[in-house]
Amino acid sequence: MKTKKKINVILGLDISTSTIGFSFFSIAGELLVIGYLELTKIKTLYKKVVEFKKLISYYINQFNIIDLYIEAPLLRFSKFSSANTLNRLAFFNGAISYLVFDLIKIEPNHVNATSARSRVVGKIPRNSKAKEKIFNYVKEKEKGIYWPTNTKGNFIKQCYDMADSYIIGAYYFT
Repeated sequence: MKTKKKINVILGLDISTSTIGFSFFSIAGELLVIGYLELTKIKTLYKKVVEFKKLISYYINQFNIIDLYIEAPLLRFSKFSSANTLNRLAFFNGAISYLVFDLIKIEPNHVNATSARSRVVGKIPRNSKAKEKIFNYVKEKEKGIYWPTNTKGNFIKQCYDMADSYIIGAYYFT
């Protein structure tokens, strides 16, 4: 029986403890898949890792991941983040990073979000709504993406995670 040759891809991940955004690109830079994994209803970080393992295992069977880019966890406090939140995020990011490394044997590249945005999109002023600008950039660049909406027809917040994963993955091509 012949096995189908898998397409070589670059994977971009935007990891948070509530949602993981993911994007797969061909080596020519074409977006193949973009989506998110909702984790808010899963209570423990370990069970969240198990849920992500199910998702990534499906895609590992579809694609040959040749490089991996993950948004680096926040390294400083903001008015929205406590030490506990930053610690949980760093732990979770490390667990997901190791899991993917263990499955595909490729060390992930951790990329600062600001650096990736700057290289892919261009400089975004500090006081502007960066997430909104990134989302609009990806929406304009990739016209064929289905962006999920709520019952009122507004884009759901996970669209920002999807867009961020796109920028992290697209960093490979800059």
